Amino acid sequence: MNLYMISLGGKVKGCNLEVHDVQFIVANHIDETINLLKSNWYGLADKLHLDSYKAVVGVDGYVLRLTENKPEHSKQLFFVHMGGYQKASTQELHEVGLLVGDSEQEVKARALKEIGAANIENHVDSIVRVEACMLSANGTSYYIELNECLEEFDQSPDWFGYRRLDC
Repeated sequence: MNLYMISLGGKVKGCNLEVHDVQFIVANHIDETINLLKSNWYGLADKLHLDSYKAVVGVDGYVLRLTENKPEHSKQLFFVHMGGYQKASTQELHEVGLLVGDSEQEVKARALKEIGAANIENHVDSIVRVEACMLSANGTSYYIELNECLEEFDQSPDWFGYRRLDC
């Protein structure tokens, strides 16, 4: 099983701009996530699409393993959504990242130093403990076990583009 971090885009009634969300789903293959993504989408079904996805195998000096039994460790995997501004843009710019920590406060302090969305007024828009929002394509509940390792993990997407899900 893989833990996928999936970026979605689409429309919401009354909104002039495309909106986005990130979902975390456990599945064997990205195609197994599509029905769950569609059913959880908060906006209009028309033009719902994938923007990117990443199979998360490790983060921040920790290798990730999915288990049906709750691990005894205190480290948690957090998803961080950062905002910030640039003088030449009227829009808030965003960046996301995954960090491992013991608490939301610890991760927030690190995120402000390590994940920069722009060069003016960087701030944390949200921090989410991944395990708390993780969905499963097969209906089984999973936990995230994090084990320290020396390997470095790239957080770049495995795929990005525009894949329509409303067809």
